[in-house]
Parts: sequence; C-alpha cells; structure tokens
Amino acid sequence: MRRLVSAIVCGVCVSSVMGVAGCSSPAAPDRSVKQIAIEVAAEDFEIGSGVTIFLAPGETLQLGAEGHLGDGSEIDLTQNAQWSSDDPGIVSVTQTGVVTGVAEGTTKIRARFAEFEGTANFGTAGS
Repeated sequence: MRRLVSAIVCGVCVSSVMGVAGCSSPAAPDRSVKQIAIEVAAEDFEIGSGVTIFLAPGETLQLGAEGHLGDGSEIDLTQNAQWSSDDPGIVSVTQTGVVTGVAEGTTKIRARFAEFEGTANFGTAGS
C-alpha cells in the first residue's frame, strides 16, 4: 500500500508518493554595504584617492556618500552617514555632507556608515 505524503517545502505545498519532494530557493542577493565612496553630488563624480579638491574660503560644495553593496549595486547613504573633518579649521563639513572652505591648508573629510568609512582629500586655497 502506498502512502501519499504532503508537506510545505519552501512555501509551496508539494506532494509525492513515499516521501517529500524538496526544493532549493536561490540565494538572496547580498544587499549589505561593502564600501563607501565620497562623491561630488551635483557631478556624480566619485573622488578618488590621490585627488585633492580645493575650495576658496567661504565656498561650499554638497558631497554624497555612496554605499557599494555586495551585489554590485549602489545606495545613497548621504543622509545616513556620519560626516567629519580631520581639521574643521581648514574645511568644515555639516551632518548633511556640505563642505565649506575655511582657511588655507589641506585635510581629510570622512563619511562613516556602520563599520565602513570613505575619505576624500580637501583643501582651502588662499585666505
């Protein structure tokens, strides 16, 4: 005598004779942040290492923080990042990513999200 066995497998009811059929669901895409890059928001220009952007005293520039995810996609983290300047007396940055040239010199701007950090070199030319 055969028994009919039904089971819920991967959210679908599957029936088989003398056992349970199985299924495998595809792996979910990796949507976790793997890296953060700082970019000039209006230009969608990612600031690479070795590049220093100079501002005039009082000049402002909106930056963006872009998260590179494990699945290859990107996400805007500008409003979620913690922004800081290594020397706000040279270039300051607001919590929304707006940098302002203050006094002559160079410094690093940082955008941090979770354990990830992106950095960019900035300076103020002249006083």
